[in-house]
Amino acid sequence: MRRAVVRERGGVEATTLSVSCPVRTQCVSLSVCAACPRSVHLPDAPGGDDAAVECHHKPPLGRAEAERATRDMELGEATVRVTVGAISPRTVTMLRDDATAADAQAVTREVWPCAVPVVTGDGALVGMVSRAHLDGADAHAVVRDVMQRDVEPLGEEQPIIVAVVRLAGGESTLPVIAPDGHVVGVLTSRDVMRWMATSLGYET
Repeated sequence: MRRAVVRERGGVEATTLSVSCPVRTQCVSLSVCAACPRSVHLPDAPGGDDAAVECHHKPPLGRAEAERATRDMELGEATVRVTVGAISPRTVTMLRDDATAADAQAVTREVWPCAVPVVTGDGALVGMVSRAHLDGADAHAVVRDVMQRDVEPLGEEQPIIVAVVRLAGGESTLPVIAPDGHVVGVLTSRDVMRWMATSLGYET
């Protein structure tokens, strides 16, 4: 289960829960999943990143399956076969584009990574903002005026090798989107390194 937390003006938070649907091969809202006859269990009160939805239709290579599979294949092969969505953190904090620089400063101090996606009211990705963008910004400035706009997201169905190449090229934080364009995660070099270490049998 993924949790998207959007910090709005004044620090107000709006939380959206979604799951990766193996039938549609994209993220869907929890309400859509609950209405599906394949859904056999929903937590009454999602209690964190470990909350899950059980489904009669199991994906061929989900998060847990990917962790097991990578131990049985060469790391190079795994970077091509395992998807970005299988290793990206399940909780992502975002900022509304009309939030203030003060709101953004608070978020970048609270979460890892310190660069967060910026979205419109309907959840469309429009940029990224980091501490570097906020240095010297007026506290009342609007995030859309100080953020980085030329952001190329990763698709959650893309292979990990795409993220590896981009991170090796100097990018540090990559927003992850579902096929419908909504942000479902953020991937960093630390996430990829942790996955590689786990794949090689090391505890992280």
